[in-house]
Amino acid sequence: MGYESTTYECRGCGRHEIGTWASLPYEWSRIERIDGPNSICPACVHDRLEDVLKDLREDGYEHAHVVQSSTRK
Repeated sequence: MGYESTTYECRGCGRHEIGTWASLPYEWSRIERIDGPNSICPACVHDRLEDVLKDLREDGYEHAHVVQSSTRK
């Protein structure tokens, strides 16, 4: 039984990448306690994470935080 693929959208830059319903794309992270796209690409984690979280908190998501990173290929 295989895993069905799905498209993930980065909350920081809008980049799209394919993963499976059970696993984020390689090195992507997930943001919890928000509505809408809840994944973030490695470039945004490295370069823009604090800005992304600040924007989310200003939009009312005070408890938004990154909870995991996918390191499997």
